[in-house]
Amino acid sequence: MICFKFKLCRSVDWIQKENTCRFNTKFGIKSEGSLVTKDQIFHVERENFSSHLAGKCLNHSCTENDICIAGKCVPVLEEKIYKDCSDIVKRDPGKKGQNGVYVIYPDTRRDVFCDMTTDGGGWTVIQKRQDGDVDFYRTWIDYKHGFGDASKNYWIGNDVIHAFTMDKNQKLRVDIQSCDGEHAYAVYTTFYIGDENNKYTLTVSGYNGTAGDSLKYHNGMNFTTQDQDNDKRIDGNCAIVRQGAWWYRNCDYSNLNGQYAQSALAGQYYSKWWHLKRNEATHALRRDKKQELRIDLQRHNGEQAYAVYATFYIVDENNKYTLTVSGYNGIAGDSLIYHNGMRFTTKDQDNDVNSGVNCATSWQGGWWYKSCHHANLNGKIRRGKCVWLSICGMVSLEKKLRSATKD
Repeated sequence: MICFKFKLCRSVDWIQKENTCRFNTKFGIKSEGSLVTKDQIFHVERENFSSHLAGKCLNHSCTENDICIAGKCVPVLEEKIYKDCSDIVKRDPGKKGQNGVYVIYPDTRRDVFCDMTTDGGGWTVIQKRQDGDVDFYRTWIDYKHGFGDASKNYWIGNDVIHAFTMDKNQKLRVDIQSCDGEHAYAVYTTFYIGDENNKYTLTVSGYNGTAGDSLKYHNGMNFTTQDQDNDKRIDGNCAIVRQGAWWYRNCDYSNLNGQYAQSALAGQYYSKWWHLKRNEATHALRRDKKQELRIDLQRHNGEQAYAVYATFYIVDENNKYTLTVSGYNGIAGDSLIYHNGMRFTTKDQDNDVNSGVNCATSWQGGWWYKSCHHANLNGKIRRGKCVWLSICGMVSLEKKLRSATKD
């Protein structure tokens, strides 16, 4: 039966006066499985096809792009029927290298952007963001069906992503460009999401790439929007806190549907990929070596202090964001001079000079540790603990940059 050969067929209409069978890529008249007659059109859903329309359009060896009309095979549409972008490249190799918007039929007709150049092409773009023209802080129903313009900014829809990935044989590629034009990517060999009843639960693994694995933290999480809180956070909805929609845990290492940032200095609401060059914005600001640094601190008793450095800059990632700082002035004491010339250390990159342990692990923060610190402003703030050697018992702090060149 041709409806079963045509994988996108969801329902069939037999137009009696024309002796024509019309195949539909979506369900038509809701009929609880029974045949519906309207204006000499007999409609039936796919699962009841054979029992109601036997003999009308059966036993014809038409292709998946044809329908049976009066016993003959004719094209169903002028355009070819593709299920995704890889299907386009496979069946029409001439499209390889031609990025752009194409029409596919994963469940019904969809306009999508196809990346036909990256790593052999054939990538169906499920999310695209190039500027802030489209608001991604949306509701569950918006993310269910999709929104936006496939040529610029859009989310294809969670129902479609589920339809794509339900066979559990899809790879995911994330391409990211930073504010200064640098590119990075992450590829996952396993990627699929559940259906709406299962809150579009994310399964992702098999990372490789240059961007870092910022999706692993979200593996196994349900999708959360501003009006459906399915995350693990106890004291609020992560979608509201982060102004987006995502597979939040508590809350995120990635948030690609957050607010669109025009600057590398964006805050918690903005789209992010945690592992992607955390010090990149800092380096971009300071690479001209004409920035001064000011640090403001406050103790639990309200006493305040500050430190100003006339020279402050860090080098790029290849050089482990090595710190250069000098020219102290202030009343807080010079606790940074001990760290001058040190490379940045995190719990997963030990660049300090402590031969015993990783200082970032011991002191629970990322910093320019030596062995280990006189200052640790990214460590946990605890009453009575010193994160600035000269000022113990600190409860709050601010680090600020200003151009050292006067206009």
